[in-house]
Amino acid sequence: MRGALIDIGDRVSISYGAALSAQAAIRVGSDTIIGPFAVIVDSDFHRPGNRDAAGDVAPIRIGAGVIIGARVTILRSADIGDGARILAGSMVSGVVAAGATVGGVPARVIGDAAFADSIDVPELIRSVLGLGERPGSTAGPKDIPEWDSLGTLRLLLAIEDAYGITVREEEVQAAKTVAALSAIVEIARARAATPEG
Repeated sequence: MRGALIDIGDRVSISYGAALSAQAAIRVGSDTIIGPFAVIVDSDFHRPGNRDAAGDVAPIRIGAGVIIGARVTILRSADIGDGARILAGSMVSGVVAAGATVGGVPARVIGDAAFADSIDVPELIRSVLGLGERPGSTAGPKDIPEWDSLGTLRLLLAIEDAYGITVREEEVQAAKTVAALSAIVEIARARAATPEG
């Protein structure tokens, strides 16, 4: 929009399909990575129930060295601290502390940089699927309505983002319980750690 600002720092990577829309301001710090199909918008465009009334507008600040996963949505007034990680499929509004790892809809804190060193798949599932509590080890798609085909894709992207591994889609689709998905992650991490991985 007229008078709006999009300020992008040095060495910022914006992946394919990503979109930035500013009516006020979007500031992105240096060395930040914006994943594929991420959407960053600083306005609501219109008021709910009244398309003729202008929506709220508030600037967005994304710090330096932030990693924004695939299909993340960042809403008006978001303030993301330096070095934060936003897991794939998340929706962010408000403040994300520097160095924090957040995920889910709405995004919640999962942990800090040490998160990726631990195997906590139940917490990842809780966050990505927006559950009120951690699922038990025997829970699965039949028990968790949010763990549908879209939820499975979001989990796949979040696992790859959080643990820095590659997992085949059919492996995640075949997981019938939290315990089975945890085992798949452990195997993939072990495979990645081997020299021929």
